[in-house]
Amino acid sequence: MDGGGVVQEDGEASPAPPVDVGDLVTLKSAGEHGDRGIVVYMDDDMPEDKVPVLYVGGAVAHAERGDLAVVDRSSLCSCQLVVSASDPGGQFGVVVGVETKLDLLRRVTDLGEGYYVSSGSWLGRVVGLSVEVDVLFDDGAACRVTAPEKKLWTAGGGNDVVILRTAKNGFFYPGERVVAADASVFQAATWVDGHWKRSHVEGTVARVELASVLVSWVAARHLGAKHIHESAPPPHQQNPRDLTFVRSDYQGYWGVVDRCFFRDPGRHGPTAGDDKVDRHAAFERPMSVAGTRTTADVLRQDGTWQRGVPSASLDPFETHVGQFFPGDRVVIAFAGADDDDDAAAPARSGVVRSLDYKARPRACRGSGRRAAARRSAARP
Repeated sequence: MDGGGVVQEDGEASPAPPVDVGDLVTLKSAGEHGDRGIVVYMDDDMPEDKVPVLYVGGAVAHAERGDLAVVDRSSLCSCQLVVSASDPGGQFGVVVGVETKLDLLRRVTDLGEGYYVSSGSWLGRVVGLSVEVDVLFDDGAACRVTAPEKKLWTAGGGNDVVILRTAKNGFFYPGERVVAADASVFQAATWVDGHWKRSHVEGTVARVELASVLVSWVAARHLGAKHIHESAPPPHQQNPRDLTFVRSDYQGYWGVVDRCFFRDPGRHGPTAGDDKVDRHAAFERPMSVAGTRTTADVLRQDGTWQRGVPSASLDPFETHVGQFFPGDRVVIAFAGADDDDDAAAPARSGVVRSLDYKARPRACRGSGRRAAARRSAARP
């Protein structure tokens, strides 16, 4: 995201600090929605000096780009190229580790699309979710709705949090008021307490549970030549309780307004097999994230390591073409070789140990995707 600017004392405009989707920002002057929020996706036809912000209270409004200050970048991910916000023309760095201070929180559902999971020796990626929602009515009756995304609507209108951050929050959460998209939805639902009445028009979500998960299996742990061919991947349709969470994808970062619960390692909440919802029980209502604090470990091009760098002091860089780091595997083409005849030119391969980041390399080609594991060769 580029563009916008602020006026200096000499009258000339200087570029405003870069602002990216997912940045936690504060406003220099608080408006009717407050002074803190997260930058959300923008349209191509949006004015360059305007930035849409999802505020802590849940409202979305446009803010002046020059009125924003980045206070956290929880969207930073490993292998991302960055520069120092205070020295954007200096050397590049690559993120090799990220930590966001939200360890005591869990999302409404434990898994989301794009999350990596394991089963036995297999690693897979979640590509689909099936959710069940229990709706509690004012008279104490309760029903269970499967695949509710197209069957239930938020009562009272739109939901900016759902629309803008669905992958992180899902469509439903305990305490949300919902209505049926069609009169037959509640009538056809499974009634776990009481029975359907015509007066059951609007209710409260009392429980959100993952019913099943669709997994694309991507790799298996090496079991030796004798067993590797005998280890067939598990079924794609999985019970979420049979899966072990590995990590979220790069879009699974935390942001303000994300709904969450305090994590309880010993919790045993309602499961998809429960056949009754206690009409008198007070269900757990989620909280909303009000702020994040993210740090990153960065490997610089000169081989130095920086650990625990505040994310707001780093600016993401869009491309890594022509940039090398200690630990990269490279092919060094023979000097003077014709670019159109690389196959005939002698070449040497190796691992970058050090480099002069101020001098642009001309005869090196990177080995491909930068994995954090490749940095181990350059660790002090």
